[in-house]
Amino acid sequence: MRRSITVFPKLSDNEVSSIIETRKQYARAFNMSVDCLINNSSTSKRFLHKVQYSIVKEKCPTLPTGLIQCTRDVAVESVKSWKRTKLKHSKKAERKPSMKEKCTMRYDVRTVTLRGCQLTFSTCDKRIRTIISIPGFFTERYPDSEGWKQKGANIGIDRKGRVFVKLIYECLIP
Repeated sequence: MRRSITVFPKLSDNEVSSIIETRKQYARAFNMSVDCLINNSSTSKRFLHKVQYSIVKEKCPTLPTGLIQCTRDVAVESVKSWKRTKLKHSKKAERKPSMKEKCTMRYDVRTVTLRGCQLTFSTCDKRIRTIISIPGFFTERYPDSEGWKQKGANIGIDRKGRVFVKLIYECLIP
């Protein structure tokens, strides 16, 4: 079972610009990965990593390795979904998956950590550290003691220009 909570950390202008640059490189890496998968008729993470990792690292040199791996995973999932849709509804799936520069980035446990109230996550420049407050109702309803563990996050910028972090929690026991 999964649950998520959205928080809005207070970040400096430099940190926000770092997130914007990271989003651009994240989208570029995703689009390169999708092209590689489609051109080679593959949906394998191992294949994509073997063929594409060094090319992505060359084109997006400041994108952290953990985020390259996240883009790889998202690209494989998107292509698999696209192929299933294409088989069922050929007219609906004419366009291949793509990501715009204003994307929401998926982070996993390697690239985002939460220790108490301190949230840290990777960007192209450096790892950003910030203090966040998770609402009490969420921590009371989904405590760590009952098996709820933070499994990742989605980070993006909303229409008002605020950086948001959607923390994803998972519990194996429903």
